[in-house]
Amino acid sequence: MAKSQSALNFPRLSSAQKSDLDFQAAMWCFMGNHSFRMYEDPYSKKFLHTLNPAYKAPSRKTLAGPLLDSCYASTQTRMNELIAALPNLNIITDESSNVAGARICNISIHSVSGSIHYISEDIRAKQMNAAAAAQWLRNHILAISNGDLSRINSLTTDTCALMFAMWLELQDFPDLKHCLFIPCDSHGIQLLVKDLLQLPAFKDILKKAQTIVKAFHRALLQYARLRVYQCQYNKKPQSLILSVITRWGTQFRLVQSVINNKDALKRYAHEYEKLPAKKRIKQEVIDIIKDRDNKFWFALESLRELLQPLDEALRMSEDSNSHLGHVLSRWMVMAEHLKMKASFDPELDQFMSMPTDSESRGFAQRYKRQVSPLHIAAYYLDPETRIKPIPENFDTQLQVFFRQYTTSDADYQTINYEFESFRAQEPPFEPGRRCWTIAGKPKLFWHSAMSHTKLLGKLGYRVFSTPCNSVASERAFSTQNLIHTKSRNHLKSETVNKLTYLYTNARFLDQFEDLQELPESIKAKSVHCMTSEEEVVLENILLGIEVEDQGDLNDIVDAGDENDSEDVEEDAGEEDEEDEF
Repeated sequence: MAKSQSALNFPRLSSAQKSDLDFQAAMWCFMGNHSFRMYEDPYSKKFLHTLNPAYKAPSRKTLAGPLLDSCYASTQTRMNELIAALPNLNIITDESSNVAGARICNISIHSVSGSIHYISEDIRAKQMNAAAAAQWLRNHILAISNGDLSRINSLTTDTCALMFAMWLELQDFPDLKHCLFIPCDSHGIQLLVKDLLQLPAFKDILKKAQTIVKAFHRALLQYARLRVYQCQYNKKPQSLILSVITRWGTQFRLVQSVINNKDALKRYAHEYEKLPAKKRIKQEVIDIIKDRDNKFWFALESLRELLQPLDEALRMSEDSNSHLGHVLSRWMVMAEHLKMKASFDPELDQFMSMPTDSESRGFAQRYKRQVSPLHIAAYYLDPETRIKPIPENFDTQLQVFFRQYTTSDADYQTINYEFESFRAQEPPFEPGRRCWTIAGKPKLFWHSAMSHTKLLGKLGYRVFSTPCNSVASERAFSTQNLIHTKSRNHLKSETVNKLTYLYTNARFLDQFEDLQELPESIKAKSVHCMTSEEEVVLENILLGIEVEDQGDLNDIVDAGDENDSEDVEEDAGEEDEEDEF
């Protein structure tokens, strides 16, 4: 009788397992910003074969084609569900170019959980004047809001003339008259710094500092010699930072870095000055560092003192906790600082005293472009500054703002009454109201006040739900430039858009991975209608104790049990002013 043959156990994968592994491999590639060829490397193949001999990694074409589309569609579905759940949509848009010179317009959405990237679109040869830009943006926000433009709370852009003209075009649409239009505060402060550095004295001293830094960046041997002295004086090497006008804050960092390396630079100049010109840094730089007329280092220190408070204001304006109520006070502090410095500098004094209608740029012109009636309203709607006196010019602008965002004389009178009641803590803003217990958080204050006000509560909540900067769009461009480099300049704009979308939004969704989804039986009920068992389940979820999705609601799984059920993924998801689309 013949013996039965034993079956050979070859490693196998089911179709579902192969698809899941391909998806995870693709996400590793996209989220790590790796080349599409990453799995074609022999070491990658050997590593994957060791893990699972049955698995064959996707090819470059598969990653760049169907898998990218699949990952993008999956993430987009979850993000669209999350966006649909947002009650107010705060839109941020900007324009720049990519490494291939294509013109890219992007749109981001601000949310309390972080920035959402919506699109980076190659506008190609489209002429984007104000009307065309407004129509382009309107088409996109119609899609974002599923046709309900009442959900659009605000639009934030930079402060170039084209953007201001686009605002006027958008305001002509009846369904966007309620929208708040926000100039990016960070962009405005950076342009103020640029205006200051165009003054002849400051321009000359910055140019000299830039000359020093450029010279060492271009002479690597001399930079290495300088680092030896940096280690002696500063205990470690310190970078010399170049100033780039489109990189916010680099002007101050240039000045700071040169001052921080003053001793090392002087030591270098002393030690290497007598070497032949070809064996050291150029003579122009040596002369600046030696400072034989004793003017350069004193002027550079004065420039640092001038720019430091502006740099602090710039960083505060970029902070995620900054809101519109901070903008007016930030500009008033900067104005006081510059006025104090102007008392010792005739050029700066002239800059500060230039009227808004002057052909030359002055502080008043920049302030007028940057601080609108909305910012003044936000300042006085902040519970912590409600009792500040209101000068006549501010009061006029407050009335302009209230007129703009009310639709009748009766509403205008109501909102004025509620505003004065808020300032005086009169009904409906009596001191005993719960809203005053959270006065330090203006957004929550006005959310609480919505229940006992007709108009002001809702308007205040909208104001403090709005970002004061366009950092989300700037960050999207930084991500785009991280992905679309000179070594990957063959990538199409549409591919880069998908990769940028995944890189940003998949990380956004990761923060919800540990949250649990409520059972359907609880979702459908009001809290007041729940059974005692359902209340226990809800309480455990809120406390972070996991519950099984299947079986009785009473089957609560201990948080420390090694057999805990898996978490259920919750479906939630500088340009100069001449820049134009």
